[in-house]
Amino acid sequence: MSGLAEKALGFPLNRWLDEPGFRASRIHPDDREAVGAHFAAALGQGRGYEAEYRMLAADGRSVLVP
Repeated sequence: MSGLAEKALGFPLNRWLDEPGFRASRIHPDDREAVGAHFAAALGQGRGYEAEYRMLAADGRSVLVP
């Protein structure tokens, strides 16, 4: 994660880096299953992971991330 995540989503950088599961908890509930399946498939096949999905910002907005 970078400062861009902090700026776009409103959470301090240390939360992204230091809290286990924080990133996953910010994935929009309607996207979590698909994102998890896509990530697991990429990991299982030893390939890179790219997906576009929504994350929940500190102010409650849904933000589309590439």
